[in-house]
Amino acid sequence: MCEILLVDDDRQTCELEAEALNILGFDVQVAHTLESAVRTARMQVFGAIVTEVDLRHARRRHPRLGQGFELVRRLRRLGITTRAIVFTTFEGNIYRDAARQAGADEYLRKDIGIESLAVLLRTDDARAYAAE
Repeated sequence: MCEILLVDDDRQTCELEAEALNILGFDVQVAHTLESAVRTARMQVFGAIVTEVDLRHARRRHPRLGQGFELVRRLRRLGITTRAIVFTTFEGNIYRDAARQAGADEYLRKDIGIESLAVLLRTDDARAYAAE
């Protein structure tokens, strides 16, 4: 199973999601800020990066406004092509479109459940295995 970088500034939610993914068979590392996520993604190769939209940025006045999209944009500018999944409570086509424009590969709402995220991660993992 591939290793996942899970990014969410809500520590409690992030830990619960990481624990659930661990139970479902995934190795998970967590990051809680845009900066720590970029730093971690530069140091290690992941099978996927899963981020919340509403992500804290340490140096901005409105620190949470869409920083998950900014994370994906930065990763792409750095040449990091790891599969990026936006996993969020935000609803609407405007957020889905923003995720795609930022370079995200997938957009999932959290209310569909962590199991649906796991299925998506496994499906891609199985495709990669079959291609080897």
